[in-house]
Amino acid sequence: MIVSVADQGRKPLSQDCTTREPQIEQAFERDDKGGWGIWLIRELMDEVEFTTAPSGGNQVRMVIHLEQ
Repeated sequence: MIVSVADQGRKPLSQDCTTREPQIEQAFERDDKGGWGIWLIRELMDEVEFTTAPSGGNQVRMVIHLEQ
């Protein structure tokens, strides 16, 4: 299955986006519950590709191999 998502974000994403594993317990203690989307995508998907969308925003192409 392939899913592509595009947005109009100003900050371009890149293949080498930092994807440190979140420190969940510490984040909840600080009430800092955001910013883990790219890490989660990379953990769940088999392939992830970041490009600039034709409209000038970001585009993320995600591939997951589903067993039949």
